[in-house]
Amino acid sequence: MLPSISVIIPVRPGGVAQGVLESLATIDYPKDRIEVLVAEGTQPSKQRNEAAQRAQGDILYFLDDDSVIYPDLFRDVIKWFCDERIVAVGGPAVTRQTDPFLQKCFGYALGAYFGSLGMSYKFKAYGWVKEATERDLILANLAMRREVFLAAGGFDERLYPNEENELLNRLKAQGYHFIYNAEALVYRGQRENLFKFMQQLFSYGRGRMEHFFVSPSFFSPIFLMPLAFVVYLINLPLAMLNLWYLVPLGAYVCLDLAQTIQIALEQRDGRVLLVVPWLFPLMHISYGCGLAWSIMRRCLRRPLVASRGDVMRVTRVELPCKSGWTGGSK
Repeated sequence: MLPSISVIIPVRPGGVAQGVLESLATIDYPKDRIEVLVAEGTQPSKQRNEAAQRAQGDILYFLDDDSVIYPDLFRDVIKWFCDERIVAVGGPAVTRQTDPFLQKCFGYALGAYFGSLGMSYKFKAYGWVKEATERDLILANLAMRREVFLAAGGFDERLYPNEENELLNRLKAQGYHFIYNAEALVYRGQRENLFKFMQQLFSYGRGRMEHFFVSPSFFSPIFLMPLAFVVYLINLPLAMLNLWYLVPLGAYVCLDLAQTIQIALEQRDGRVLLVVPWLFPLMHISYGCGLAWSIMRRCLRRPLVASRGDVMRVTRVELPCKSGWTGGSK
């Protein structure tokens, strides 16, 4: 018998998850093996934990309220749980094909190795299955064994974002394994404008540094590169004293342009050359500032607390009647 699945979707107060529910209605999986829990509140980590406590499925499937799935998603994910060593399976959350051009550019930048390094797997389907780490998996498209999730205590409610990264690191240390399946993708909209895009990267940087304060042993120096970049730019006037100081900037610009040209060729869209080169430095600066913000709060002895938000209600909802799938081609 196929394992039962509890789909967990956090929403803001008064929010709805109509888009993901409509796409769930098209899923090729027995409906009596699916329950959907919508958790309304102001702290997604708590919302997901509360819903997981009430879930009855063998597998918890975490989606966001704007995730759009394709009909075979559950079958492409569930098959990997036949191996008892595998406790988490996920895939990328790629940009919706209906997004405006600027939002598509945000997705191109996030999915580029120069933009996100190994974490680019979260935003672009690279076309293969591999054993994953926390850097590969994204909470907008992540399935986990319920019993393992609950035994581990769920997400650390002091963290948002990066709560899934911290949990996956804990599970990895216990000897569990994860799978990244590039074909098991969901579609999501990118941020609506440049300011919100920068806020997103700032939040990622802040969450990563807070993750470090919670679990120092799992931190990698590579995450400090954006902060080093910000410090380098602040000290750029030193180039007036020594032109060799400009060499790293020149190398950065060359890598930026090379990655942009590659994206433009892949997408067959010359407009990419006008937008994406500027997004990479904005990404890195925003992320670096998020790291710096968290460090400053720590220096001011501002503790991480689990009371930054609350859960208003968790509701089991019925899937709507089956309709045409609008996620685009897989």
